[in-house]
Amino acid sequence: MNGIGARDDGTSAGTSLGAMASKVGVTRRWMALAAVGLLVGACGASEVTLRRIVANQERMSGRRVVVSGRVVAFEDPDGTMDYILEDYQQNRVLLLPDDIAADYVGRQIEVTGLYEFDPGQGRVLWVEEIRPKEPPGG
Repeated sequence: MNGIGARDDGTSAGTSLGAMASKVGVTRRWMALAAVGLLVGACGASEVTLRRIVANQERMSGRRVVVSGRVVAFEDPDGTMDYILEDYQQNRVLLLPDDIAADYVGRQIEVTGLYEFDPGQGRVLWVEEIRPKEPPGG
């Protein structure tokens, strides 16, 4: 298990990432986080690795971070897509809001956002900004 509701091989682990995200109350939480982001926009984000986030998932929760990785997509049983940021060791975090990373599947990106961890829901990065690290098709 990778701690976000999917096995490290990308298969379902009982509860889909989409189902977990819906439990979070995506729209309401996103609006609240956007407001917080505006208030703390002047505060810098810490550059971290996915490995560090995974190793310190509870301690890192609530921090604004900059992290790099490759975007992968997983289809839930209901047909919705989940977009995940992962590194070469398959350390992963779910990118929200849904579909914000759809255009970057298969590409290396750098993401700035608010990281949250909940034992029942896993690791989530609420995306504020995405920057490609390579050109499309590269």
